[in-house]
Amino acid sequence: MPRSKNFSPALVRQQLTDTFVANGFGGTSLAMLEAACGVGKQSLYNAFGDKRAMYLDAVDCAVARFAAVGSAMASAPDGASALKLFFDHLLA
Repeated sequence: MPRSKNFSPALVRQQLTDTFVANGFGGTSLAMLEAACGVGKQSLYNAFGDKRAMYLDAVDCAVARFAAVGSAMASAPDGASALKLFFDHLLA
């Protein structure tokens, strides 16, 4: 019987994304990903695949983050408000 996950894949996905955003693909080691996520190497591999697959998943996550702010920007009353939403989101 497979063991249950002792972590939230959605939360780990966010942490993987933050780590890749901060360091890039080449500057991110598996040890850095483990430390950032608090999840062991084998658990990361089992849940997300190899480093390349983790990176591609992180790219999808980053795109989704900015898609959400894009729709909010589109409904802003003016350009200044739209830019403020963008930069607020970026800094968060």
